[in-house]
Amino acid sequence: MPGIKDKEQNLHSSDEVSATIYLNKLKQFSEDTFSGHGLNSDDILHRTFQFIREILHADCAFFGEIIGSGHAGGIKGIKDDSSFSEALSGSRLDALSILTEEVSVITEEDEGDRELVSHLLGGYPIMTGISVPIECEDGPRGILAVVCTGITYDLSAAKILFVKSMASVIALFLQSLELMPNFDIKNARHIIEAKRVWEGTVDALNQLVVVLSEEAEIIRVNMTVEHWELGTVNSHIHNSVENLISKIIPDGTTDILNSWEEIWENLPQFGHIAWETENTQTKKIFRFSLRTFNNNETKRKFHKGYAVLVVEDITQSKHAEEKLKKYNTELEDTIRERNSQLEEVNRKLTRELEEHRQNKIALLKSESKYIQLFNNTLAAVCLLNSGRIQFCNDRFCKIFKYRKSDLINTVLVNLFDTEERGKLLSLFADLEALNGESTDIVILKAMDGISNPLWLEVKMEYLNAFPENTIIVNIFDVTPQKNIELSLRRSEERLQKLSSQLLNAQENERKRLAMELHDGLGQSLSAIKYSMEELVRDRQGELDSKTGEILTKSITQIRQTIDDARRMAMDLRPSILDDLGIISTINWFCRQFEETYRDIKIEKEIYLEEEDISEDRKIVIYRILQEALNNIVKHANADTVIINLQKIDEFIGLSITDNGIGVCQGQRAGNTRGMGINSMQERVELSGGSFRIFDSVPNGTIINIRWPSELVSSC
Repeated sequence: MPGIKDKEQNLHSSDEVSATIYLNKLKQFSEDTFSGHGLNSDDILHRTFQFIREILHADCAFFGEIIGSGHAGGIKGIKDDSSFSEALSGSRLDALSILTEEVSVITEEDEGDRELVSHLLGGYPIMTGISVPIECEDGPRGILAVVCTGITYDLSAAKILFVKSMASVIALFLQSLELMPNFDIKNARHIIEAKRVWEGTVDALNQLVVVLSEEAEIIRVNMTVEHWELGTVNSHIHNSVENLISKIIPDGTTDILNSWEEIWENLPQFGHIAWETENTQTKKIFRFSLRTFNNNETKRKFHKGYAVLVVEDITQSKHAEEKLKKYNTELEDTIRERNSQLEEVNRKLTRELEEHRQNKIALLKSESKYIQLFNNTLAAVCLLNSGRIQFCNDRFCKIFKYRKSDLINTVLVNLFDTEERGKLLSLFADLEALNGESTDIVILKAMDGISNPLWLEVKMEYLNAFPENTIIVNIFDVTPQKNIELSLRRSEERLQKLSSQLLNAQENERKRLAMELHDGLGQSLSAIKYSMEELVRDRQGELDSKTGEILTKSITQIRQTIDDARRMAMDLRPSILDDLGIISTINWFCRQFEETYRDIKIEKEIYLEEEDISEDRKIVIYRILQEALNNIVKHANADTVIINLQKIDEFIGLSITDNGIGVCQGQRAGNTRGMGINSMQERVELSGGSFRIFDSVPNGTIINIRWPSELVSSC
């Protein structure tokens, strides 16, 4: 993340003070937490997160850990004064892996990093923060992150270094738990390492930091002494501070040394003394800040350290200050000149404001008329920006039964039924594709404020005279028309159901009559015929020729009547359909048809099993064959008919093809579509199928019917 190293290498004097404070607090925290009190790892991590939040005044501090080969993970932390812990997987684990790659300072402009951390915390809003990778000996382990939500959080260099030090402490703590689970944490090497890392941050400062004993001897000095080419760090240890000062300000050493004794003696009283001096040779200006250590812990840390001297090169800031003074002087002259000009402009503006006031009064009157007209239009109208309602008229409120204050800034899509929202979003997409031109009207289902269904016509268009992406939506309530349409549809459904019941009743009645003819009349006629045949056989020698002739003719008529009754029963409902099934019935029917109409040849193509066809659908197929072949005989002038019945995937298909004159030619010849075709189509649709009839190529007619194979017919 750009800017992190710059921050670490450019600590200001205020950061030095913060660094010292953080160092003392980290040491005290380490002694309190890692001192063998019997705390488990969760307790230690919990105290660590709480400590970081209190020091940095952050909303949330957490540790995200990658477990094993990276296929699992989890987070633990403190958020809004409450602890949380959960397992990670999928995209949230991917987000954690991305954040472990480098130190990231998150600002308001870093939208991508903010979204990553927010997604990792399950949608928790992020404004600013920092995430630091936790590196263990076996590779990346996870991250330590500190974030803020409500305000822009300023992460100084000292705070960044503090978080990095805490990440090192956590990394070493995790390694010590894996290597030695029962290890005494008080003596663990990670405390020493964390201390070394924290002290090492002083070497990253741009300022020269010198730790002095009570005798004003140098105990410790940071690496800046070498960067400023004043010698090595070790060359100044145990030397007097005056020698070091003389190298910084060679031409001003005498003045400083003359007052040094007084400065050193007054230091315990004031606690902090600061002064500025210029190096006349290099033209650099330095600020000296001498401060005593206020607590014994810091003194013990620096081996009888008494005070710290911080030397800062403030040349650039001084030059900037001088330039600022010069600029202020020039600015004052310019302001005086501008004031006279502004007075004249002010007088002109006063006159213009009065004109604007009068124009505004006229505009308000015009706007009042426009709003009155807008509110009394028959259409419900609203203005949208980013999908939210910015303005709506009274008609819009009346249709949806909401107050205008409740509708403003509401997402328009939310007012519509869930199933209809996709259509409305598609309408927005069409509007964008048409470059803002008016879209076609669509009818959508919505809900008013009391959950009553509404049917609305919606039309929208971009308004160029308004702010960018402002859309005007015109809505017309077509609920009464839609209710009439739905009522008609329900009537059609009831009529279709009644038709289905009528066909069922017709088939049942045919079946009953067929059984009556076969079992009742047929049996009675057979019994009469048998009795008369017995009478003729028994009385053959006794009957005269005339009586015998009458009886013979009667028996012949009875036989003909029995055949007629059997034929009528088969026409009404062939018993073979109930006894042997549809395939046998088709074969029987085709044989009967070819015997009756010898000029027409029937080819059968049956590629399914009897159990593939439901019982209710079998009679439908039989009636369609009856009607289709009768139509072919009457109108087609065909000599070949192909019947195809097969199961294709999840469908049952029936096609009847002839080589006759075709539907179109038949209609031109006066054989218009009649009751037969309509009856076939009605039977198919009532049984859940689809019906198509069209001319074949080069000639003839094709009837094509399909049923879903899993659907059980209702007719």
